[in-house]
Amino acid sequence: MKKHLLALLISSVATTTFAEQIPLQFSTGVDESAVAMKTRFIQEYSHPDAKQVSKNEFVEKYSAQYIALFKQKKNVNQAQFIKYEQDKLDAMIAKHREMSMKQAHVRFSIIDANKDQKITLNEYQNIGTKNFNTLDKNQDGLLNQDDLKLDQKEQVTHEGSKLKSPIGMPTPNTIQDYIEQYANGRDYLTYAQYLMEREKQFDLTDLNKDHVLDENEYIAEFSKRYEENIANAKAKQQAFAIARFNAIANSNKTINQEDVKKFAEQLFDYWDSDKQGSIQIQP
Repeated sequence: MKKHLLALLISSVATTTFAEQIPLQFSTGVDESAVAMKTRFIQEYSHPDAKQVSKNEFVEKYSAQYIALFKQKKNVNQAQFIKYEQDKLDAMIAKHREMSMKQAHVRFSIIDANKDQKITLNEYQNIGTKNFNTLDKNQDGLLNQDDLKLDQKEQVTHEGSKLKSPIGMPTPNTIQDYIEQYANGRDYLTYAQYLMEREKQFDLTDLNKDHVLDENEYIAEFSKRYEENIANAKAKQQAFAIARFNAIANSNKTINQEDVKKFAEQLFDYWDSDKQGSIQIQP
């Protein structure tokens, strides 16, 4: 369980997404690279440290996750299937939300350097500068592809082997996250642009316009962005559940446990690209 929750918090930036090359019904439902998807399949249907999963193991564990769905009703329709998948996501969100809000309070305390229960613009920008400098690997005042190449950790992310959270934290963590959030569509971020965007964010968070952020304002802004992420995750999950049901149903109105097993075999065959009888993480 601890490893599962940790995986939810890991952010990744994929070079390609399932939407670009993998049919939705054969994806994991998470917007991540093909390599990350394969890794997720192996870890979820074998064990967290596994490097491969056999077809029998995969089909058995994939099918088992739907036993509860068919426990009271042998055949279920699309709406029932979608609700089952949504309930699983809701349970995940409930655990993630509580942890995320606790972390937001901790971050407020960290930014509030003099511990006077308020964050000034100077304190806000100081923590931002510290974060920027950590990511600016060559210290040239820019976050760009040069920094990505120098960041060994993020190189792994770009190669796609990191798993992405289906929920996602509304805070940037990687070089690419910072570029996407603050660079307004450019593929690089200057230090000056970053500070300017941070100041705008500070002003929007300062609801009573007293030029400082109290803890309620800070948490309210974080909560708003978090709930927007949740709404986005739910919409994506619903689209995924519809695609997955249609694939399992194969034009029928309802599905049963045997249909799930047959689809699990198809799903495995899709990812067993070399047809060796196992899905493997490439060395």
